[in-house]
Amino acid sequence: MQFAEVAVQNVRGFSPAGRFALKAGYLVLKPPSAESSPLAGLSLALLFADGRGSDASFIAAGAKSGKAALTFVGVDGVTYRVLRDLGGSGTLHRMNATTQQPELVSSDASEISQFLRGQAGLPPKTTFEQVYCLQPAQLPSRRPRRPAAAAAKVDPKTSGRYPSLASASTVLPAEDIPAAEAKLRALEQELVASTEVDSLQFKADGVASQLFDAEQRLKGTEGLKVAISEAEAAWRAAPTPESLGLPQDIVNRLKRHPKVLARRDEALARLNADRENEAEARPATVPPLTRNTGFWAGLGAGVLFLALAVGLGFGVDRTFRYLALLDIPAFGVAAFLALRYVDDLQKATRHGSKENRFDIREKKILEEYEAEAAPLRMAQKALDVEELDGIAPALERKELLGARVAELQDQLQTMESDPDYLAAAAQVQSLKAEAEALNDELTQKGTYVRD
Repeated sequence: MQFAEVAVQNVRGFSPAGRFALKAGYLVLKPPSAESSPLAGLSLALLFADGRGSDASFIAAGAKSGKAALTFVGVDGVTYRVLRDLGGSGTLHRMNATTQQPELVSSDASEISQFLRGQAGLPPKTTFEQVYCLQPAQLPSRRPRRPAAAAAKVDPKTSGRYPSLASASTVLPAEDIPAAEAKLRALEQELVASTEVDSLQFKADGVASQLFDAEQRLKGTEGLKVAISEAEAAWRAAPTPESLGLPQDIVNRLKRHPKVLARRDEALARLNADRENEAEARPATVPPLTRNTGFWAGLGAGVLFLALAVGLGFGVDRTFRYLALLDIPAFGVAAFLALRYVDDLQKATRHGSKENRFDIREKKILEEYEAEAAPLRMAQKALDVEELDGIAPALERKELLGARVAELQDQLQTMESDPDYLAAAAQVQSLKAEAEALNDELTQKGTYVRD
């Protein structure tokens, strides 16, 4: 591991806010005040957080809250960043090598600890604290001094108790045999305890690594489960004829709409053709009979011939009475014109009734089309599409989403039935119990510090 950056805000021993790049080599952090910067303790609090808020002791005096972040490169070559609200929660982020953007790994303290040990190569806390950190309490000058009389009583150089390796050939016997034996027993007990602690810590690290790998395999299905939830929500929200109050056969109506439209246009074309034929067959107008000069001419000729036949036949010669025969063609012409006038009137009357029938036919054609097209317009409005062609894709979306949900569920079932997944699921509980037992045993045995 290699530290890359430290960022602080309201942390005692540091500036109120700052970011400090930690380059390769030796670096010295100069505190802004007489108080030293607790970099070692802050690093331990960030990397080995217990989630109980003990790191709140690093908050600067007078500040209500504080934040600290540590960026480092793990043994896997990946850059990680631990960020904590002192006394609160924390998160672990991993830098994406492709997008150069941080990705959240976990916000759980135990998961962060397991990940750092198993993936980033973080050593145990005891090893990190005693091997990689040098704190003031570990300096020999900070250890309790022996009384002056005891110090003057024995001179290691002159007494030969601690001879140099260059000049010592034999080891002198201990002057105080009981004290030496007690010291030996204490050292042997310490060796046994340290061996047990190291063994337990090694086992705990191994179990934590196995638990992390197993949980990562189980978490491999979380993305698929989220996708299934989103697909199911989209499927439930997709419109259907029932939810929109449309007929069940709306799709079939849409398919046959072009034929219905063509049938309507064809019926209207025939209707217009019949109207035009009817208009050509009837006279444009029927003038009054009193304006017909032919009628008056025939009627006048008949009256004239009748008067001549009567007047000349009785007053001049009986032969003139035959002029009355000419009344027949004259009155016949007048009668013919009168009958034709009556016929024109009848045709005009029949045209009015036919026009009503045409209107009834047109209304029926439009009503039939409207009954077929009204649901389509309702669907167009409900689906908010501009064209009728957009209705079918919108209504078919639910079916497509249903197929997508089924496909994702099949993928999830395949993943969950995989032997590795089943083995990981079976190991998680046992590994958690084993890790908890090891941690409890480590807590009971505690740690030790050599004098």
